[in-house]
Formats: sequence, C-alpha cells, structure tokens
Amino acid sequence: MNGLLKLDRPPAAEHWSRMQHPDVQRTAKKLYAFMRGSVAWNYGPSRQVAKYYIEDGIDRKVAIGIVSKKGSPLGREYNIDATNCFFDLVEAHPIDGLRSFDDLLEWFPIAPKAAIPIRPLSVTREGGSFVPNLLNLWSEIAFDDYQASLYMTILEKSIFRLTDFENSPGRIIFLPKQELSPGVWRRSPVVWKRGDFDLLSDNDLNDQIRVFAEGKEIARVLYQDYLDRKGGH
Repeated sequence: MNGLLKLDRPPAAEHWSRMQHPDVQRTAKKLYAFMRGSVAWNYGPSRQVAKYYIEDGIDRKVAIGIVSKKGSPLGREYNIDATNCFFDLVEAHPIDGLRSFDDLLEWFPIAPKAAIPIRPLSVTREGGSFVPNLLNLWSEIAFDDYQASLYMTILEKSIFRLTDFENSPGRIIFLPKQELSPGVWRRSPVVWKRGDFDLLSDNDLNDQIRVFAEGKEIARVLYQDYLDRKGGH
C-alpha cells in the first residue's frame, strides 16, 4: 500500500498506540517509518489457529500442522513459535466460554474521516459475562507505560463502552519473548485485563489525538520529500 494511503488508514489499536508519543516530532518519526515500512510475512496463520482453538476446539498438534503450511515460508518458524506459546497458555488456562458476537469490529474515531479499528480475536461468554479476547503476537510488548495506558484507554473508550462489555474484565493476550537465563529467550504468555493500567484523562487523550494530527502532517511532508528524492510518486 502507498505510504500516503497508509497514513490515512490507521492500523489496529495496538499498532497505532505504539507509534504515539506526547512529543510531536517523535510521533512524526514513528509515522514516517510506518509509511516507509513493508513486511515480508505476518502472524496471520497464528491468529487463525488461535481463533480455531476458541471456536472449534482444535488442539496444539492440529494448529502446528496448519501454521507449518500456511503463510510465507519466511514466517513459518515465528508462527510456529507463537502458536506453541498460545497453546502453553490455553492448556494451562483454557478459554472455554460460549462463543458469541462473531467477527466483532468496533472503531475509535480520531478525525472526522478516520478511526482506529478494534477487532477482538473472539468474544466468549464466561460466567455470565461477555469477554472480548484480544491477541497480540509481537515477540515483545512494544509499549512504554504511556503507550500501554493509551492503548487501554482506547479499548475503554470503544469496545468496553458497549453495553454488553461494560462489566467485562476483558482478556488481552501477549506472547513476548522473555529471558529465562542469560542469553536464553523463550516466549511466555502475558495476559492483561481492565484495571491493570491507569487510563489517560480525557484531556490527555484529546491532546494525543492532536499530537497525532500534527505529527501526521510532518510525516506526510517527510514522505513526499522521500518520494521526490527517489524520483517517483
């Protein structure tokens, strides 16, 4: 996708949040890097089998068989690694509620014609509550404290404002690598829920949206200069 189009189509809430900073110039640099970036593979296969586990009850063996064949070969080992970590989690703490709200998608507006998408992996009904399950497959939790608070605030102002989720604890799953011993790293599940982080005030949230708007215009100029230097558009 053209970088200018990427700038006007915000990515998922976790990706958008990790690009934000209270400083306009730092935000602009992150946005510019996002505009120029491209990926050779993604975690689509891992996400797919995690959804299959919740919706259809597949086990680890079946899931590994799927991710071993799906997606770019460049990403196979990473998808296998993430899938094994996900099953480490759910084998110890099963997600076995009743499947609800198929393919839920909620939006958080940040401009008159732009909004951040929030799409849970699934929603389950557990103990009388609806629980949105959000899955992040990064190999690290790439948030500082401010970005974590921003991300959780966006969730609070979007999906958790819906009547069915007002009293839900939520389940936000990360599968980061952690150092088990010097030089030895392995993915280990981390689960966040509502209340784990302080939320931004309305003023701070609105100020970050303003910072994003200003940073976006700076990034747009930087990217156009980059295209001009390349001699193309």
